[in-house]
Amino acid sequence: MHHGALTLSATLFGAAIVAFAATCVAAHSVGYLIDETFRVVTIEGNPAAAEQTLAFAVDGTVRGSTGCNTFSTGIRVDGHEMSIGNPRLTRRACPAPLMDAERAFLDALAKVGAFEIELDDNRLILFDTAGVAELTLTRVPR
Repeated sequence: MHHGALTLSATLFGAAIVAFAATCVAAHSVGYLIDETFRVVTIEGNPAAAEQTLAFAVDGTVRGSTGCNTFSTGIRVDGHEMSIGNPRLTRRACPAPLMDAERAFLDALAKVGAFEIELDDNRLILFDTAGVAELTLTRVPR
């Protein structure tokens, strides 16, 4: 019985390693982003002050809402590095707090240099080139 328990433990350990490796590989896959919408939770560590979103399209574009205006832009991904182009915005005027939230969001987007996906939490974290988290987002359920 002792030998059987050892074999079972080794098998379970091996399965856990394989599952962990699959999560790590998937965690950096840009395919996870395609056709998904993410809601901004924090900007530079502060709670988002408006309903802001990013939606990643298969054609290499990102669309979303700043909380005031909508936008679209191009995106480039190489491994876990990401760069987001200058967004094309609608030109609605909104109350000052929404305009401030929009500016903070766009400023953070302009700094993005890398990303990380946390599959367990359905979170997307966008970092600047120094590794500082600029935006934390959560996947919007379909």
